[in-house]
Amino acid sequence: MIFIYTTYPDLSSAKKTIQSLLDRRLIACANIIPGMTSIYRWQDKVEESNELVVIFKTRSNLFEACKVEIQNEHPYQVPCILQIDIPQGESKYLDWLRKETEAID
Repeated sequence: MIFIYTTYPDLSSAKKTIQSLLDRRLIACANIIPGMTSIYRWQDKVEESNELVVIFKTRSNLFEACKVEIQNEHPYQVPCILQIDIPQGESKYLDWLRKETEAID
């Protein structure tokens, strides 16, 4: 199992991607964490923006399909899309996660 970490500029674009991934059963769940400030260098200029974090929960073998869908839906030119491996977890929760994404196998 994995988390896919990404950021969005607004709630609307995040929810659009979440709904698309849920509809395709590529993820079992997503968490939206609002209120993040990002400071970064972009095109030789230091930028600061308000963003929100989205954590998608899915199977590791679905990362590539999720990544493509996120890229297609994402408003950023270069979105942050990172895989975080989950080596262990509560077994009933992991069973639920598998069940919610099993139609893709």
